[in-house]
Amino acid sequence: MSADTTTALATPATSGAVQEIRLGFDTLEGFRSLQRAATMFSASILVPKEYQGEKGVASCAIALDLAARINASPLMVMQNLYIVQGRPGWSAKFKIATFNKCGRFSPIRYEFTGQEGSDEWGCRAVAIEKATGEQLQGPLVTIGLAKKEGWYAKGGSKWQTMPEQMLRYRSASWFIDTVAPELSMGLPTSEDIEDIQEPVIDMETGEVVTVQTRARDITPSAGRTPGMPTTTWPIPSLEQFDTLMEQAYSAFQDAGLEQGWPVFQDKWRPRRGVGDDKLVLRDLGEDVARLLPPDGE
Repeated sequence: MSADTTTALATPATSGAVQEIRLGFDTLEGFRSLQRAATMFSASILVPKEYQGEKGVASCAIALDLAARINASPLMVMQNLYIVQGRPGWSAKFKIATFNKCGRFSPIRYEFTGQEGSDEWGCRAVAIEKATGEQLQGPLVTIGLAKKEGWYAKGGSKWQTMPEQMLRYRSASWFIDTVAPELSMGLPTSEDIEDIQEPVIDMETGEVVTVQTRARDITPSAGRTPGMPTTTWPIPSLEQFDTLMEQAYSAFQDAGLEQGWPVFQDKWRPRRGVGDDKLVLRDLGEDVARLLPPDGE
């Protein structure tokens, strides 16, 4: 089903002709239809939990309006729009997919420079504008840049465990923001929000007093006092955490209970790289073991 059919309603006009009503906040009929559609989506278990129930109707309405504006599937918007520290952000994959299917450009390709593993190793996203045939290039993102900006050394940072993927995501996100920001409605990726540091301003003096990293709210793990600095786990522990999370996801899929995965993920993902790695991995392992079927079944 195309985005148009999910964001517009056809109703009989008084003259007998069919009148199209666009879902949105621009007209009274469009707003009423938007509310009805939002209520329907909020009653579905297929949408993420933040959109479910009476409290999720407003979020569903906003997601439907966004979907109509960027010509995307409402369900895909809901599944790929994240709230990080109170700010909305797209998943990087969704942002890239929206760009690739818009029809104005060739699919994004990546040009790597420097030696892999060095600070000079970097990636640049490129694409061709179909109307002019011009090759467009995005900003160069390097490992050195990630280190200088503080992304690389953060606890639980994916820059340490999957640097090539992060180089692709960040270079593509910046490229899209440069050449076609309207496709993402000006919203960054959730990874951008987590990594990018923004100045904290003293409201009385107007001076920059410190730099604060916007990151996901961290749930204190066992034995960790709120306010303690985040522990940087060794890479093997980070990899073990990811392996356990993959096993958990497979268990939810095998049981046909994918709707329960977001709850499990929200419980454990904030604890990656935080606190005592041995205790966290032990507790996570026990949780995953309870999801797996007994041996022999």
